[in-house]
Amino acid sequence: MRGIREQIKFSYCVILCIILGCSLRFVGLTRGDSSFVLDESGQSERAFYHFHPDETALIQAALDPIDPLAPKITSYGMLPIYFLRGVLEFNSIIFGQDFKNQNSPDRVRYVYFTARILAVLASCLTLYLVWLLGTRWFSDQTGLLAVCVVAVAPIAIQLAHFYTVDGLFTLLILATVYVLLRTLEQPDWRWYVLTGILIGLSAAIRLIGLSAGFILLVGHMAHQRQLKAILTPPIWLAGLSAVLCLLALQPFLLDYDLTFQDTNPYGLGFAMDWARGEFLTIWSLVDIHTIPYLHHWSHLWPLGVGWPLTILFVFGLSYSLWKIDHQKGLILLWIGIYFYVIGGLQAKPIRYLLPMLPFLALLSADFCVWFIRSPQFARARKLAIGICAAIFMYSTIYGVAFASLYAG
Repeated sequence: MRGIREQIKFSYCVILCIILGCSLRFVGLTRGDSSFVLDESGQSERAFYHFHPDETALIQAALDPIDPLAPKITSYGMLPIYFLRGVLEFNSIIFGQDFKNQNSPDRVRYVYFTARILAVLASCLTLYLVWLLGTRWFSDQTGLLAVCVVAVAPIAIQLAHFYTVDGLFTLLILATVYVLLRTLEQPDWRWYVLTGILIGLSAAIRLIGLSAGFILLVGHMAHQRQLKAILTPPIWLAGLSAVLCLLALQPFLLDYDLTFQDTNPYGLGFAMDWARGEFLTIWSLVDIHTIPYLHHWSHLWPLGVGWPLTILFVFGLSYSLWKIDHQKGLILLWIGIYFYVIGGLQAKPIRYLLPMLPFLALLSADFCVWFIRSPQFARARKLAIGICAAIFMYSTIYGVAFASLYAG
C-alpha cells in the first residue's frame, strides 16, 4: 500500500513538471500584437510585429507557392514548411481561416500564432519523450529529473516561442533515438523501417539527422557482435527507408548545384559558408576570436541553462563515460557527432545547442540519482540531496524568471 502511494506521489511530480514546462512555453504567445500602429492609412486599429529572421523565413516559405523540385529556401529542410502549410490549409478547409491575404494584420497575426502553437506543441511533446526515454532505459527518478531540467531550461523555453527548425528537429531526433533503442531491443524488420523513416524525417529538417543512421549501424553491429551484421537485410531496409523518405520530401537534393547554391541568401551553400566564417555578417561578429568547442561550455550553456546545470552536464557526461553501457554509449555517440559538427563552426548561435539538451539532461539526471544513492553515510546522503535540490531549485527559478520576459 505504501508503495502504491509513493508511486502516485511520483506520478504527480512528473505531471507537475510537465505542466510547469508547458505553462512556461505558452507564456507570451500573443507577443507582437500591439495597438501601436505605424500604418498612416489608419485602416487597422492594431498591428502585429515580429523580428526573428529564421521564423519569418520559414513562415514566408510556407505561405509562398511550394515547389519541391526548386524551392526558394534550401538552408532548412522542407518538413517544417510542409507541416505549417498543411496545418494552415487544414484550418482553411475546415474552419474557413484565410491565411493568404498577408496585407491584413489580422491574417499575419493568425499565421504567426498558428506557427508558434506548433512550436510550443513540439516542445511539450519533447518533455513527454524525455520522460519515456528516462523511465525505459534509466529509472523513474532519472526520467523525472530529466523532465524537470528540460522543462525549465531557458534555451528550450525561448526556442518554443519561435517557429524555427530547432524545436521540431529536437523532437524528431529524440523520437528517432527512442525508436532506435527499441529497435535494437526488438530486432524486427518493421522497427528498422520505422527507424529509417524517422531518420529521413529528421534529415528533412536538418541534414545532420542522417548521422542517426550511423548510430543505428553501430548499435546494430554491437548488438549482433559481428562486423558482417552490416550485410543483414534489416539494416539495409532502414537505410533504404531513410533515403526514400528524405528524397520524397526533398527531391531537389538530387540537384547538387541547386541544393548547395551559395548566391541565394537562403541557399544551403550560403548558410554553410556563413557558418564556417568564410564571410562576416553583423550578427556573426560576436563569434570572432571565440574558441571552438570551448566557447559553448564557457559562454553558451551558462546562458542557456545557467552555470549550475552546465557544471552538472559535465559531471553527467563524465559519469556516463565511466559507467557506460549500450544505451548510454549510443546517446554519447549522438552527442559527440552533433557537437563535433556544430562546435567547430565559427558561427555559434545558442539555438544550435537545443538538440543536445534532452540527452544531456538524461545523463545528468542519471548522475544525480547515482550521486544521491552512492554515499554510505546518512549525512553524506543528505548533503548529496541538498546539492541536487539546490541545483534544480536555482534552475527552476532561472527558467521561470526567463519566461516572465515574454509575459510583458
